Amino acid sequence: MKSKILFTLFIIFVVAFIAGMFFLVYKLSDMIGTEEATPDEVEATPEEPIEVVEPTEPPYPYKDMRLIDYNLNEDMVGWMSVTGTEIYYPIMQSFDIPDYYLSHDFYKNSSPYGCPYVQTDCNLFTPSDNIIINGRYMNDGTMFAPLEQYKSVDFYNAHKAVFLNIEGVEHRYQVLAFIVLPYTTDDKTAFKYYEFVDAYDPKSFRDFVAQCKSLSLYDTGVTADYGDKLLTITTADYNDKNERLLLIAKHI
Repeated sequence: MKSKILFTLFIIFVVAFIAGMFFLVYKLSDMIGTEEATPDEVEATPEEPIEVVEPTEPPYPYKDMRLIDYNLNEDMVGWMSVTGTEIYYPIMQSFDIPDYYLSHDFYKNSSPYGCPYVQTDCNLFTPSDNIIINGRYMNDGTMFAPLEQYKSVDFYNAHKAVFLNIEGVEHRYQVLAFIVLPYTTDDKTAFKYYEFVDAYDPKSFRDFVAQCKSLSLYDTGVTADYGDKLLTITTADYNDKNERLLLIAKHI
């Protein structure tokens, strides 16, 4: 009887010893694995938050026009504003890279907003018969997007004036026509407004004015004669409507 008790105790001891050895080996291997792992080798678990960086919109560079120091950019040739809109911007002119300000702001930073700029072959100071100013159409409603409002004759009737400030002298213009041109690749039918900068003669001037008035969405009752000076403000919405907007005005 005594031998059976001793044998049973021996079996219990052996089982306990083997179980203890297994537990010790497991703990040692876990400790070694933890010490050898590097931060790069440890994969994130579902419990660990993963930072998601959302894409940011490019900054609008013209929030406060009072902060613009005009001496910072020698390409600035004036200032423009359109009554009843948020169009109130410096205007630039680059001769080395004609469309530079289509993709750069006043500070020469790369920007989808760009900065309104005068066509290279136009002269603001002589001035040319037709000064052409290009600008971006932004879907957030900034830059030249407010020209869209001139599709309404009621808006036009309440906002007929455009202003340029050149070398500290304010010039007032009266809207002569508002034109919406559908995008076309047919060069023969396109209205080449950008080619009219200085009239060859009185007839070429009259022909340009007549074409502007015939294409206008409505009759403004305003016309121009040879010797008058014109202003063309233009932008293109190729994202949604696939069209170009032209605001033609006469110096008064």
